[in-house]
Amino acid sequence: MLDFRSNRRFNIAEKELSKLEDYVEEMTNFHLCQKIMENISRVIVGKQQPIELLLTALLADGHVLLEDIPGLGKTLIAKCLARSIGGSF
Repeated sequence: MLDFRSNRRFNIAEKELSKLEDYVEEMTNFHLCQKIMENISRVIVGKQQPIELLLTALLADGHVLLEDIPGLGKTLIAKCLARSIGGSF
């Protein structure tokens, strides 16, 4: 019986496949983040940086305090994010 795992070419191909799988997963996550940002940006106009920071904090498992004057959409941003990821508000 042949053991392909001892073959150097197979080990190299296995490592390359692993790198490719990691890259595909990264790109999938990147596109998912882009879709979430696009979804929120459809409702909230002109607040790109707070949306990016909010999504960054979410991915980093952090906390966010949105500060601004009343009536500028802080609650709406939070509701849109919750809806975009299938959460509740």
